[in-house]
Amino acid sequence: MWSEITNVINKYTASTFELIRHQSIGGGCINQAYQLIGKDKSYFVKLNSATLVEMFSA
Repeated sequence: MWSEITNVINKYTASTFELIRHQSIGGGCINQAYQLIGKDKSYFVKLNSATLVEMFSA
């Protein structure tokens, strides 16, 4: 899963992000939230079921 997410980040940012580690971030009750940490960048990622994709586009 993490390599797929990294590939999408690289595609849409036109950069090369190498994931060093990820950590769960609390506070959300609807989605799973993670910080993806690379060498010189980090990203915030929310995950949930594909059936809820409309929630993300809203």
